[in-house]
This record gives sequence, structure tokens and C-alpha cells, in this order.
Amino acid sequence: MTLFYCIDGSRNHQGALLCVVNSHLFSNPAAPHIRTIQAAVLAAEVDQHYKDIAVIWCGDFNATHDSGVVDFLKTGTVSQFVCLYVLWMLLCLHEAG
Repeated sequence: MTLFYCIDGSRNHQGALLCVVNSHLFSNPAAPHIRTIQAAVLAAEVDQHYKDIAVIWCGDFNATHDSGVVDFLKTGTVSQFVCLYVLWMLLCLHEAG
């Protein structure tokens, strides 16, 4: 994450802050849940530290427009299917030891 401070001399934007997040999410096609978790963790960090600052989020999401991670980035929520999938994967990992 990078924080920019506006010094362009504009009375409307002088001193304004902008946070730019550049991410490269996990690329394994069989792990869309990992990308969603990565985005959620990063979003929580941004929200905690830059709550009242404009944010531009860019990068390689390794996802299609109809994926869970893109839905999360657009809406801030995930579908029940994505939640159930993540829980199922965590349960499988736990049982595997």
C-alpha cells in the first residue's frame, strides 16, 4: 500500500490523501477461496489504517469478472456459496491434520 499526499496547488484537493493498493493474488485456478481470503485480509488492513481516505485498488487478481473475489471487491461481501466453500476447505485442511 502506498499513501499519496496531494500537493498540486488545487484548493479543492490540497493536502488530500489517496491510498493505492497494488496486489497480486494467488494464481492457482483450484483455489478461488484463497484469493477471496487474501482480498478480505487486505481490505481489513486498508479499512483499519485508511478508513477515511480514498482508495484505488489495482493489481493482478487472477480472477474472472464473475468470481467471488471480484464480487467481494465490488460489494464488500461474499456469497453464501463462497462462505460455504471456504468453511468446507478449512474443515478439509483441519481433518487432514
